[in-house]
Amino acid sequence: MDSLTISIRGGFSDRYGIKSENTDIQIDDFDTRTRTKMANYMNSIIYCCYEDQLLSEEVQIFIRNIRMNVYLLDVDYSHHYSLSDTIHILTETIHNNSYDSVLSVIEYVCRTIAEYRKSEKPYILYNDLFEKEYVGYRFVDGLITPITDMNVVGSIEKAIVSTDQQVNEHFKKALALISNREKPDYENSIKESISAVEAECNLINGRAGTLKEILNELEKNKKVNIHPALREAFIKLYGYTGDGKGIRHAGQIGGENASFAEAEFMLISCSAFVNYLRCNIAD
Repeated sequence: MDSLTISIRGGFSDRYGIKSENTDIQIDDFDTRTRTKMANYMNSIIYCCYEDQLLSEEVQIFIRNIRMNVYLLDVDYSHHYSLSDTIHILTETIHNNSYDSVLSVIEYVCRTIAEYRKSEKPYILYNDLFEKEYVGYRFVDGLITPITDMNVVGSIEKAIVSTDQQVNEHFKKALALISNREKPDYENSIKESISAVEAECNLINGRAGTLKEILNELEKNKKVNIHPALREAFIKLYGYTGDGKGIRHAGQIGGENASFAEAEFMLISCSAFVNYLRCNIAD
């Protein structure tokens, strides 16, 4: 029998640099160790969800959805599909397909099970795995997002969980637009991020207006304790996104040539600013 590969992060070989484990941020490919763990997590999540009803119609619905919506396979509704065969297909995908296909499959399965079980556990488990294996993505509000700093993720999640539906929806749309791997829309993601700030300011102020007007009113009426320099900085940033003349050769931040880096920056900045406003509402 051939010897099996040993791979223990933080184990003896890793600690002493004899056979060091990968610590590079994995963005557009995943090493074998990470793919194996991703597949094992997938198997565990699916079986834990359906272990008590392997022959039920719920399992067949899950399998049919995987066949139709993930692999575009024909579905025979008179046929009883095997869950183990489906897991085998998913495992092969995680081991052999490109990084984007792997993340698409993981996201679909986790969202399906999270909605069925009304639980955030699949997202929590994979975020823990992503962090330990230096994967440059995290689940944020049910979507896999290319953000590596967990403080950033926490800021965005905190901003999304809003009592105001309008603010909530703007941030969700911004996140969905930047996270769309097939057709990302950075321009509109930026607009949704800044619209979330406008909506939050309007909510605090009690009336609608432009961001500049409302921020000035909030400061003038002492509704929010905001440093004047920070207020002016955000007003200028807002103006920068709407500068029709453009500031860079490639176009302004909010324009049609907007990049992922700019959309990510605006999502992070706007979510942090909204959290700041909420924490500094005057008594």
